[in-house]
Order: sequence, then structure tokens, then C-alpha cells
Amino acid sequence: MSTVDRGVSPSPDVLEAIIAVHQEVAATGLGLDQVMRLALFRAVELTGARGARVELTRGDEMEIRAATGTLSRSVGERPALSGSLSAEAMATGRTQLWRETRSDARVDPEACRRLGARSLVAAPIRTSQGGGVLKVVSDRSDAFDPGQSRAVELLAGVIAVALGRASVDEVRSRQGLHDPLTGLANRALFLDHLKAALGRLKRRQSTVSVFCVDLDGFDEVNGALGGALGDRL
Repeated sequence: MSTVDRGVSPSPDVLEAIIAVHQEVAATGLGLDQVMRLALFRAVELTGARGARVELTRGDEMEIRAATGTLSRSVGERPALSGSLSAEAMATGRTQLWRETRSDARVDPEACRRLGARSLVAAPIRTSQGGGVLKVVSDRSDAFDPGQSRAVELLAGVIAVALGRASVDEVRSRQGLHDPLTGLANRALFLDHLKAALGRLKRRQSTVSVFCVDLDGFDEVNGALGGALGDRL
């Protein structure tokens, strides 16, 4: 295993292809899943890998969020992070290249056999929410060089941007539909659910109930003691 030097650059054609990925994402507003699929497709196309997948951290596990090629069937799996092929890339924040996994005593040979990984690249997906790894594998030894490994790293950056954007959108969506003090659904979300429930009444015989709770005298508390104490109460 070796750490890929960030001073290494992919070939001009590969750089042009990665720039095109950035442009496509920016121009079309692709969602996170679409960005991951695009990055995986380009990673396989640009490196000649047999398979590629996106692994996102979930506590002490890695969730296989998207995959293609020989790794397609691994989607949904949650291997342990500790001792995995992704752990080194996550720990160092640097892209790792295995030219021959069979010669590395730190690599689990059974895991590599299941992946069909004689050679492998693991590029960290760095985000403030934990991130993950973009991984490409080949059943041939010495299938990837440092330039191709850097290409995988740059594609991991595309996914990192999409993950950050998705996180911001999720926060904004929640803020728009929930009360910031209590975290409960606000009027907009209530009306949305009520509309959906009334729509179901038209399709089948059922009932809809609305349960209302009111606190008497709460305005007097706010008026006498202030809104800050009212919020705490």
C-alpha cells in the first residue's frame, strides 16, 4: 500500500473528463444519488476498474450507499470500519493505492477475495459530517497508477460537495417544517399532512381526526416574565 502524492496529476484527457463531471453536476442540479452514480460510472471508465462503490461512515460501520460493476451487489451492506480497506484512507485523509493486496499483511485476504480486489484505490470523501470513501477495485495486480488514483480522489471531491449540499438542503427543509424551539411540526407541515389525509378520504372510506391542545394563561406568563422564560417553561 502507498499514499498517493497530491502533486501527481491525471492525464489531460482525464482531467478534462473530471471537469466535465463538475460542469454537468452544476448545470443540471443532480441530486446526491445521481451524483454518486455519475462519479462511479466515470471512475470505472477513467481507471479501467472492474467495480467501484461509495462507502459512507455510519458510526463504527461503513454503509455501502452506491456501487457499480463487480461491486454492485454490495449495496446496503454495512462492513465494520475498523480493520477495513477503507480505514487507512479515513484515518489519514489521503488516497491509498494497493498495487497488490495479497502482499500486504494488513489486508484481510478473505475480504479482498469477496471484492475481487487484487489491486485497489480508496479515496476519502471529506465532509464535516463524517464523509466516507470512494473505492475502485480490479482483479488484476498493479491495475492502477498514481495518476488514475488521483482521478479517483478528484471524483471523491465531487461526491463530497454533493454530500455537503444535501446536508444543507436537509437542514433547511427541516427548519421550514418544524418549530425551532420544540422541534415539533409547524403549521406548514400540519397543513401538508392534513391535505394528504383529506385526499385519502376521497379515495376510500375512512375518517380524519384533529386533536387540539391549548395552554390557558400562557400569554400572561410571556407578558409578565418575558418570552425567554416562557420558552424555557
